[in-house]
Amino acid sequence: MIRLEGKLFIGNRPIDCQVVKVDSPADGFHKEITRALVELCATLKIPVPVWQRNNTAQFARFRMTFFSAEQFLEPVLFERFQIKALQIA
Repeated sequence: MIRLEGKLFIGNRPIDCQVVKVDSPADGFHKEITRALVELCATLKIPVPVWQRNNTAQFARFRMTFFSAEQFLEPVLFERFQIKALQIA
């Protein structure tokens, strides 16, 4: 089970925040985090960002990572998207 929080920012001001919970005990961690990210993006009504190597390093070290507007294939109305793992079990 994973609970993932997503926040959208313009500058340093948060403009939206949502939390999703995904239960998939048979799947591996990679599939679970991917499913949670896709569900979180759907909840926030934003496209799914391109996950880069630095996102993996940040998430592994801090249980959170940021996506800039340039990491989206479609235009977005925010500057930064932050995801944070609230619970990993």
